[in-house]
Amino acid sequence: MGPLQVYRGADKDWQAALPIHALTWRAAGDFPGTTAVDLRLGWRDGYLSASLPAQHYQIDIPKEFKSPLAFDGSAFSVGFDSKAMQLFVSELQASNDDLQFDAALRLDLHDEPSMALAAAVQLHNASHAGRYFPRRQMGKI
Repeated sequence: MGPLQVYRGADKDWQAALPIHALTWRAAGDFPGTTAVDLRLGWRDGYLSASLPAQHYQIDIPKEFKSPLAFDGSAFSVGFDSKAMQLFVSELQASNDDLQFDAALRLDLHDEPSMALAAAVQLHNASHAGRYFPRRQMGKI
């Protein structure tokens, strides 16, 4: 992790950036686990951003899926506007031998929580579709 960079930009606003390499954690309760992930965090004027390079993801959510979900993901960004209380994910693209998806998300946490999700999924191997159905929502498969 690091080094942490704190500086004033050309507009005189304080900014911070922190590269993180090989961040990993184990699943605990409803909180998912993941294998090593690289990202770069940034902060500027109430806006937290995370930029993730193209990399392999393995996400473990034991209460939802029989085994960890593994995908190769393209580079993408996540942003959280603390003033508007909105989370943004744009151009999330990931794939494996079974499927490919392209998605974008806006989660509004101000007053009445709401979510806007746009996604396109292309199925490559229908015989493995059950691997991607969350057990608590769809029953055990």
